[in-house]
Amino acid sequence: KMDVEIGGDLLDCNDYSLPAEYNGADSLHVLEYMQQFWVVVKVKYELIKDKVYCDIVDSNEIKLRIENQVGVDNNTGFDEFFAAMRSDETKAHLTKCADGCLYDITHEESVDGTRELAHVMDSFATGRPNIVTPFAKYMTFTIEGGVGDLSHKAAIVVEGYYSKGPGRSFALPTHKPLMILRDPPGGLSYASYKNIKTTLKLETSSKSTTVHHKFGLNLKQVVSQRGELCAG
Repeated sequence: KMDVEIGGDLLDCNDYSLPAEYNGADSLHVLEYMQQFWVVVKVKYELIKDKVYCDIVDSNEIKLRIENQVGVDNNTGFDEFFAAMRSDETKAHLTKCADGCLYDITHEESVDGTRELAHVMDSFATGRPNIVTPFAKYMTFTIEGGVGDLSHKAAIVVEGYYSKGPGRSFALPTHKPLMILRDPPGGLSYASYKNIKTTLKLETSSKSTTVHHKFGLNLKQVVSQRGELCAG
């Protein structure tokens, strides 16, 4: 069994379909733009299906692999966005496990040496929002080792403003005519158009965001994923 906990989750609705809308994800989360968040993955042996579990596992046999795409993206301007950051720590959090990381399973240990609560805990950071439907980024957690396959795919929607950068905006048409009136043949003929109206709708917004600020921390349990790790 694998329990996944993600900090700072802002999801407050349940009207969605994970398989149909989020590429077969097992859970959906909402996080803020450019925020650090903690991930805790708790691992247990399932001794009797749905009834008996053991939270002490063989750390030499079982590893956790995390693939994280929440901090990076392939859209235009990411290289400039990343290069503009001053903090090496922020850059490290954004790119952490982008190519996959393999974690050892650790345990809590009491004063008498008793082990319990097998888990992996680490912090990551959200990057720019995804502007392509379904507007989600993904983290995949996979247990390697044991006797069964166990994985969890988390879809994460990043909230915030997305800037394409200077020079990548577009202008309203200012030189192409919307209508052409031509003078018909004949010296006294003419063409006219009445009921002309001019409508202008202008929307603008301004938001300044630094990409090197310190992250806030929070933790909230949001999902539980189960599967067989062993039989016995």
